[in-house]
Amino acid sequence: MVGILECIVVGWLFGTERLRRHINRVSSLNIGIWWDLLIRFFIPFILALIFVGDLYTELQKPYGGYSWTSLVLIGRDWLMVTLAAAFIIASRPWRTGHHKLEGRSSSVMLKE
Repeated sequence: MVGILECIVVGWLFGTERLRRHINRVSSLNIGIWWDLLIRFFIPFILALIFVGDLYTELQKPYGGYSWTSLVLIGRDWLMVTLAAAFIIASRPWRTGHHKLEGRSSSVMLKE
């Protein structure tokens, strides 16, 4: 799914032409219009086929022989634990002195 979303973002929202021009400017390897077609159409199509095939296989026989109820509850519980841990960790203040420094160059100068 992530690969398909990346292709959509790069191919349709950001624009493959813009990225291709930049790559051709800074790289010794020039890419052509074929690269745009791959990113916009071919790669998302192949990834979608793989995704649908794997989803079909997974729906035929649940993971590890567990019941669907067990898999959903385990997945839900892990998601809740992960989110709770993330909120707890993110809510704690960072205990470093870096917030007292002015800009990035100050931290680089202190290390030298």
